[in-house]
Amino acid sequence: MFRHIALRYLVPTALIAGVIIACGDEDADAQAPAEAAAQKVVVMNTSGEAWVGMTVLVDGTPACTVAELAAGGSVTIHDGKCETMAPAVEAAPAQAAPVQAAPAAQPVVKPTAAAPAVGGQALRGSATVSAGIGPARRIGVINETSFGWSQCTVTLNGEWSYHMASLAAGQHEGIMGQRFKDASGDIMTKNHQIHSVAVKCAEGSGTFTPR
Repeated sequence: MFRHIALRYLVPTALIAGVIIACGDEDADAQAPAEAAAQKVVVMNTSGEAWVGMTVLVDGTPACTVAELAAGGSVTIHDGKCETMAPAVEAAPAQAAPVQAAPAAQPVVKPTAAAPAVGGQALRGSATVSAGIGPARRIGVINETSFGWSQCTVTLNGEWSYHMASLAAGQHEGIMGQRFKDASGDIMTKNHQIHSVAVKCAEGSGTFTPR
């Protein structure tokens, strides 16, 4: 037979508890107090609400006191020990990692045909030398490319130079001989024969033979 167990707790009396008692044999009422202590008593809270200030009495003697027993939890009394088990918690389903959107394709910008690569073009042009003597001669430079030149240096015979700001496509620039200077800053004063006119600009370079 099962021993008498009383529950005392500070919750409404309408709460329902499931009680499981495991005894050694059917003559448990006749056992000595030492044998009675070997009983295993399990108290389960099936009410759906937590119990607060619960005391379990075995044969009128307090066997276990629990401050709070959650709904679905249980208390096991065995060998004079009181063990509280929390209710089982179901693991939340794993969430799939968010799918990142593929980056938007960047538009491809193609350079226009008229835009030269900086410093990499072979400049097409020609040069002329007017009649006269020494620095009184005029050196002509003609831009025969489809784009303008800028930040140019015009050099005669690899020695005398003149800085030309710009020259538009198809245009001609006449430069007086006294404007050309060497590395020392001296003006070309003698009647040197001009055999090459080198033009180096931001867009590229070219060397022309005067006609």
